[in-house]
Amino acid sequence: MADKFIVERAWAHDLKSPYGADTWYLKGIIDVNKDLAVDSSLQVTQVEGSNKVSNRFDVGVIPKFDIYGPVRGRVRLALGEKWSSTGNYKTYAIEPGIFGNLGAGFSGSLAYRYRNAFESGHLDRTTTLRTGVDYAITPKDTVGVRLDTMRGDSKQDIWNLNYVRSF
Repeated sequence: MADKFIVERAWAHDLKSPYGADTWYLKGIIDVNKDLAVDSSLQVTQVEGSNKVSNRFDVGVIPKFDIYGPVRGRVRLALGEKWSSTGNYKTYAIEPGIFGNLGAGFSGSLAYRYRNAFESGHLDRTTTLRTGVDYAITPKDTVGVRLDTMRGDSKQDIWNLNYVRSF
């Protein structure tokens, strides 16, 4: 159990257009106890070609539970807001998943996120399969890679690299 600060860089390949997107994430996670965490996330994305920028901010609660041995489950419930050139709107997300130690300093995660806007007409309804592997460089420093396969109103394959500092 440890509080965490995460810096993440993502590159999206948009399967609906010839352009991709570059994204930076800043995240904070506070473990209330071993079975509950709260988090917040800021995301800044720039679309290639158009140079349009969008921003997201969300806060979440993450109940966690034992499944079997080193494998634990979690369900992230989040509320947020997106700001872009096409407008501002509120969103919600539900993300169940599993995570656990793989041995030799490695850990893995698998999750499925459903995200949508509260109001219709914003083209932000997506489902995302997330698969990640992390490596502990030190007991407090981790680097990782994750593939997000997003489908729905957006159709993207997104590679994420991250650094996590635990406190």
